[in-house]
Amino acid sequence: MTYGQGVFVFSVVKYEPLVYMDYRYPAWGQGIGWLMALSSIIAIPGYAIYLFVVTPGTVRQVGYLFVADMGGPGSAGGRCSWVQTCVY
Repeated sequence: MTYGQGVFVFSVVKYEPLVYMDYRYPAWGQGIGWLMALSSIIAIPGYAIYLFVVTPGTVRQVGYLFVADMGGPGSAGGRCSWVQTCVY
């Protein structure tokens, strides 16, 4: 579990309604706040799932493509390309 996931899980488990001085914010307002937060949290894993579904190949080939060295900084080059089939 990453640090960000841990913070999110902890905030859900230890959730307390928002209160400012004597004013307690309504549940619908807090719900909108949670939806706004989740909209940015869900975008990254949602896009990863989308790419996994639409990328051609078997589950093994697509999984290998996702974890293969894609030629990042300091590497000699990737073993796979988004337009080619991976060579095992």
